[in-house]
Amino acid sequence: MSKKPKYWDSWKGRILRAIILDKLETWTEVRERAGLEQRQMFKVVRELQRLGILEYLDDKRFRM
Repeated sequence: MSKKPKYWDSWKGRILRAIILDKLETWTEVRERAGLEQRQMFKVVRELQRLGILEYLDDKRFRM
């Protein structure tokens, strides 16, 4: 039995899946796919940046 990836069932997981699996790059695309409100998205993106998992680039795109 395979183990679920870390963060899979969380807001972090929703954002990471949108970027990795759905290949979305912009804030709006990722936020809409993840189904998060702006304040939720800000909170989670800051945490992913703090963990060194995600970068938000100047051209308003995400990079892992």
